[in-house]
Amino acid sequence: MVAVLAQVPAAARFVAGLDAARLVRGPLASRFQGMLAMVGVMMPAACGAVTLSQFDQVVMAGVGTKGDHVVFLGPKFAERSTADCLTAATMGRNGVTVKRRKAFGTTVYFEAGPQATGGALAWSKGSGPIVADHEPWLAAALDPKAAKAEPELVALASSVDHGRTLWLAALLSEQDVAGLGAPPGTFSGPFALRLGVDIDGEADIDVDLVFASEATAAQAADYLRSQFAPMQADGGTRVSLGVHGAEVRLILRFDAASVQRFLAMLPAS
Repeated sequence: MVAVLAQVPAAARFVAGLDAARLVRGPLASRFQGMLAMVGVMMPAACGAVTLSQFDQVVMAGVGTKGDHVVFLGPKFAERSTADCLTAATMGRNGVTVKRRKAFGTTVYFEAGPQATGGALAWSKGSGPIVADHEPWLAAALDPKAAKAEPELVALASSVDHGRTLWLAALLSEQDVAGLGAPPGTFSGPFALRLGVDIDGEADIDVDLVFASEATAAQAADYLRSQFAPMQADGGTRVSLGVHGAEVRLILRFDAASVQRFLAMLPAS
């Protein structure tokens, strides 16, 4: 993880990790067996030798939900044996041609042609293959002289439990959460978010929010308490919310029956 965080571009505002192998062994995968099978059928022929065991922890860093991301696939993907698979799977579709050039001591694979969207891929000695939405983001990760993620984000991402199925560290503003339905001013000023999620029969969600002041933390806690407290009515959900100075800690625990009810609401495939 140290090697990955040392390559996160300076513009990034979040870092997230996913234990892909653990996820597909869990209850979510059983709900989407058809979709997973379809993905397997649609994978390029060059991916025949690639197995799920090669996915250790997939890490994404970026700015928001649309574009400007880099994805670190992990060190188990050797370039010689998986380059054809990964370039075909991430870029070589819809008439896009994959070309290559040398940069920063490695080979950069990039999209070319009228349908190209700017995607790029390269191997890093420290972290394995890196996939980017745009080649400048890949260059920002590979270039040892380029500015990297600010120390606050690196420290936040380092403090998250990387053993969770899903984890997230983010530096957020009020504008970032404006679309979530909270009244204006509920999440005042910049704040930091740490999130850890496990779904293994039961589901555990741990959220830490760190605000600039105790007053803003108390304000956010009041809103969160009003939103999550009613969830305990069914008896299968436990909610714990505490405020410690400028930090708000929210813990959600869902029993197996609650998880199954949630999964039943999702469209099967």
